[in-house]
Amino acid sequence: MAKQLKVKGKGTQEVQHPKTERVINPEIITPELSKALDSLAPEQRCTVIRAIKRESFKGPIPHPELLQKYEDIQPGFAERMVSMAEQQLDHRIKCEDKIVDGSIAESKRGQNYGFIVTLLFLVAAVFLGMSDHEWLAGVLGGGTLLGLVTVFVTNKPNKSDDNTP
Repeated sequence: MAKQLKVKGKGTQEVQHPKTERVINPEIITPELSKALDSLAPEQRCTVIRAIKRESFKGPIPHPELLQKYEDIQPGFAERMVSMAEQQLDHRIKCEDKIVDGSIAESKRGQNYGFIVTLLFLVAAVFLGMSDHEWLAGVLGGGTLLGLVTVFVTNKPNKSDDNTP
C-alpha cells in the first residue's frame, strides 16, 4: 500500500513525496496548489507532484545524474565528456591570452608610431624655424606639444576605439 502524501505544517507548505520521503521545494507548492492536492487521491497527488518537479543545472558538463546515465549507456563516455569540457576550457584560455597579447602589442605599436610621428613633426618645426618660417614652425611644434600634453594629462583612450557603451 502506498504511503499518503504528507503536508508538513500548514504554514510551511512543504510536501513530502510518499515513496522517497524527500521534501519537495516549498516554493513549488503554492496555497492554490495545496488546496488542489488536498482534493486528490494519494496516487493522483504523486502524479501531480512528479509533473511539477523542476530542476536546473548550469555548467560545461551535464547534470551529475544525467552524466551517470550516459556512463551507464556506454562506459567511459562520462570521462570523455569531462575531457572535452577541459579541452574547451584550455582552448578558451589560450584564445583569451592571444587576445590580451595582441591588444598589448597593438598598444605598444601605437605608442611607437606616435613617438615617431611626434619626432618628425618636431624636426619639421625646427627645420621650418631655421628656414625663416617661425609662424608655421610655432603652429606645427606648438600643436604637436599641445596634443602630447593633452594625451598624457587626460590619459583617456580614443572614444572611437572604445566599444563599451
